[in-house]
Amino acid sequence: MKNAVIILISLLLLTCGCMNGTKSNEKTTTTINTAVTTLSEQKIDSRDDPIARCEKSSELDKEVCFWNVGRKTTDISICDKIKDQDNKESCYLGLAESIKKPTLCEKISYVDSKDTCYSNCALNQKEYTLCKNIVNEDKRDICYSYVSRDLNDIKVCDQIQRIDWREGCYIGHISNIKDRSICEGIANQSSKDYCFQLLAQATQDLSYCADIADNITNIRCVYGVSVSKKDKTLCVNIGYSDLRMHCLAMAETNSSACEDIGYEDGKDYCFSDLANLTHNPSLCERIKDDGTRDYCFMPLAETQKDESLCGKVKNYKDTCYYKVAVAKQDIEVCNGITSENNKIQCYKKAGAKNLNRPICNGLKEQNNKEACAIIIASTKEDTSFCEGLQEPDTRAYCRAETKKEATACQDIENIDLRDFCQATITKNPAICDRIGYETPKAIKLKDSCYSAIIESINDPAICEKREYAEYKNRCQVLFE
Repeated sequence: MKNAVIILISLLLLTCGCMNGTKSNEKTTTTINTAVTTLSEQKIDSRDDPIARCEKSSELDKEVCFWNVGRKTTDISICDKIKDQDNKESCYLGLAESIKKPTLCEKISYVDSKDTCYSNCALNQKEYTLCKNIVNEDKRDICYSYVSRDLNDIKVCDQIQRIDWREGCYIGHISNIKDRSICEGIANQSSKDYCFQLLAQATQDLSYCADIADNITNIRCVYGVSVSKKDKTLCVNIGYSDLRMHCLAMAETNSSACEDIGYEDGKDYCFSDLANLTHNPSLCERIKDDGTRDYCFMPLAETQKDESLCGKVKNYKDTCYYKVAVAKQDIEVCNGITSENNKIQCYKKAGAKNLNRPICNGLKEQNNKEACAIIIASTKEDTSFCEGLQEPDTRAYCRAETKKEATACQDIENIDLRDFCQATITKNPAICDRIGYETPKAIKLKDSCYSAIIESINDPAICEKREYAEYKNRCQVLFE
């Protein structure tokens, strides 16, 4: 039964997604003790003062109760009532961000957590002076870099100590400032070349490519400007004949130039790029390699919101239908997906508000039916959809997820699933770390836990915690 629950939640939350939110740190202090009893069994009157309700709880329950009340009421004094230092500091960390009071960071004793607190406050308030309070030099430099980007202020880069990071920060502003003196001031030659390449692209001025020392980077620069300006006369400056033909094909939107490329892969890439430039799926048909052809059709299907093109994809049909369904926000497109696991993810991203019981009941596997029902409950914020679920732990998880209350996770018997529930609701990856201590086979659940919170905390450091290299690489791509 416990394994079934773990598999169910893993299927529901295994994918990674995208990236706005606050910064966090992989060594954030552990919050919320898992060895807790069910608060609901105490039948405390819901009209009670929340502090009084917490006081009536057992000692272990109080930690979770105060944490939740402090988070909801943004009352600093409630954090002080928490005895466990880890949980107390986690409460300070959350409140410092939510009420924008960085002085609370000083109440945190752990250096890593204090650094995280100041970093999050600096980013949330777009106040670079808060970065100076960060002890770790690398994290301090990263803080300055992110705030510089958010403020669109290149002067903040001057605060960065590491030369290569400081130069990288300067380069990050070149597309907006368009000042060649920035590139001229870069010491590292490859970084300087890259800066001029970005400057040429931003200004559509080919003359900046001449400042690039590396031959390959220079050619890429010329190619990029030529294609962007759709100026075939600029393509003649490219020394490599195959790339010159590719450039001409893109500049002239002429597929015959692709045919003049000397090697088959080069022709395929040319047809693919031209197909997506001109929004012409018939060019994808001329591609010989299956993988390149698939990657030609898929972006076209997504941008044109045309699921019929997914039928032409050989190896990645499910991915294609998923992308189109999300683009169209049409769960009907999800039905083209063969894998029920992927279909559930599609339902979740493509319009969960339109999900209903009959759609979920149409799935074959019971685990998938219940995962589907949890999506409905969470989306509609209606716990009545949880009551038909078979397993007590699954029902408890569904109720907690629907109400977004970490305290409700205490009703879950399986300790790994309980940690998963608390971690994803509180957006705290430190709790994910505990998954598998008692049932080591729960690695997938741990990875799912990190996946579920990665978008909201926007911290690439969490990627290093992934148990599977496959998930780690997928995670890192989100931050490139």
